Amino acid sequence: MQQLVGKEPLVALVPKHNRELFFVGRINTVTADGVIMNLLDMTGQFGGYTLMRLSELHEIVLKSDYLQTMRLFALLNRARQQPIQPVLNDERLFDATVDQFGARISQAAAFRTIIRLKLHDGTDLLGFPSQVGGQRFIFHEIDDQQVDQVGQVYRLADVDEVAFGYLDAYLVERQLRVEGDL
Repeated sequence: MQQLVGKEPLVALVPKHNRELFFVGRINTVTADGVIMNLLDMTGQFGGYTLMRLSELHEIVLKSDYLQTMRLFALLNRARQQPIQPVLNDERLFDATVDQFGARISQAAAFRTIIRLKLHDGTDLLGFPSQVGGQRFIFHEIDDQQVDQVGQVYRLADVDEVAFGYLDAYLVERQLRVEGDL
């Protein structure tokens, strides 16, 4: 997978927990235990990032009809000078020598940004972390625009995927800031 870092070819990552699901994009960084991908949305525009544990990766797909279609969409978007969704940043670089699970969760806690987590038990959470330390953190879940102000403690090792820097998270975060809940 390391040979795909920073290269043009689109790939699909298929997680073990749901082999019907896949993430399409370009490999940004590979660490000792994870991979960060610049995601493409269904229109072929940059749509955020996902960080996935290598141990939870079922398959890497390099060729498929869907990938070929997404390549065409991405080329059309570049030609129209609209390769990314509005307000998103597709130019982030990540240090392959750093534990990216701890780094992404710590950064989200520091800036109170909205992220989506997939835990090892299959639980999906949307919200923001706080009090990161000792391989644990508190996660404040957001459900129906309501923020759990107390939060729940999780271990970093229980997190299999982190989605961040994507449009839906930005919109939820913006709304919560406007309402004073974040």
